[in-house]
Amino acid sequence: GQEPGPISQFDAIGVFSDYNSSSPLNLLVTHRAFAWTAAADRKYVMVDYSIKNTGNTTLNSLYAGLCADWDIPAYANNKASVDNSRRMGYAWSTDVAGLYGAMKLLSHTGGFSHYAIDNVTGGGGADLSDGFSDSEKYQVLSTTRPDAGNTVSTGNDVIDVVSSGPFTLAPGDSVSVAFALIGGESLSMIQQSADAAQLKYDSVFV
Repeated sequence: GQEPGPISQFDAIGVFSDYNSSSPLNLLVTHRAFAWTAAADRKYVMVDYSIKNTGNTTLNSLYAGLCADWDIPAYANNKASVDNSRRMGYAWSTDVAGLYGAMKLLSHTGGFSHYAIDNVTGGGGADLSDGFSDSEKYQVLSTTRPDAGNTVSTGNDVIDVVSSGPFTLAPGDSVSVAFALIGGESLSMIQQSADAAQLKYDSVFV
């Protein structure tokens, strides 16, 4: 990390790959994170993933996304929903003065998908009670489910997924996918931070 960084008040960078997977896609991912201290920008962190196909085969129907088991703060009292106009999935606590967490797609390279998971038996949608299989991971990255946490009025354990795609990556090609990770004390607060993050992304990276 670098503080201050050339782009934000705190820049961080890392690189990872799937080379050790039993069935690798041959992806090399360069991950960058940025954080700002200005009032409008201090409640989110921006993350960008540059995904490169280092193999010899074209990759079709590729999705990239983030999965968050927020647990805010009592996991059994959470709900999740989507703000499609902002390309944002969010979760919140139904407790008094409950907090909010959100993930927003910033990049314009692919479509937006959101999948809210009820992490309880009988909640419907993807069932993770027996683990999180590759097919279930692809399901939640590539299909949509708007809401979770409605099994009882106070909510339940939820997991939220925000993704972008589908992408086609020829050998040697790359795509950049960026998100904002947002925290706040109300829905209006995370909406304001989402709008600020989009303005920042479009002014710095587009």
